[in-house]
Amino acid sequence: MKIDPKYFNLFAVTIGVSGIAAIFYFTISYTANQKMGFIENLGDGRNLYEHAFPHRNGVDTLRAKDFAGKFVVIDFWATWSTPSMGSHEKLWAVVRQSTDDVVVLAAGVKDNPELTAEYMQEHPYNFQFVEGSDAFHELLAPGVPTQVTFGPDGSIVDVRLGFRGNDNYDELREILREFRRNRAQEDP
Repeated sequence: MKIDPKYFNLFAVTIGVSGIAAIFYFTISYTANQKMGFIENLGDGRNLYEHAFPHRNGVDTLRAKDFAGKFVVIDFWATWSTPSMGSHEKLWAVVRQSTDDVVVLAAGVKDNPELTAEYMQEHPYNFQFVEGSDAFHELLAPGVPTQVTFGPDGSIVDVRLGFRGNDNYDELREILREFRRNRAQEDP
């Protein structure tokens, strides 16, 4: 089949636009499928809540359930992820405003131990730094940062995928405020 030269440019543009549209569509579909797969694998969160994360000190393991009665944020992150760094800064701002009712398990993913140690020295966040690659892969998490927050009773109260800025943590702040309000009303 021969294309008339006067229609070639129109044909090339049509093929190009169609290709870009297909790439865009399949990228969005793939991302949505990854998120749905993660949520399915997470289920009620019980496996993640009880997962033993090796502590970065090389000796201990920590589980979210070890902190029952508190909010526990399991934060999958990496030193090679710029969004993870921004996320830590904002998450630390939320934790600092808390009394002692929020614990962060900063679960490093595919990270160099030396870089993590350097990061921990440069950023004195009061997080529990643990190795999180195994849990991250088991859940098929779509990327870093990914955060799952458990309430004091061990149920999932918030799931965050990615980092979009300050508004990422407004919902978490509101969950904590509401919990504290309810607790204050219950206490005589």
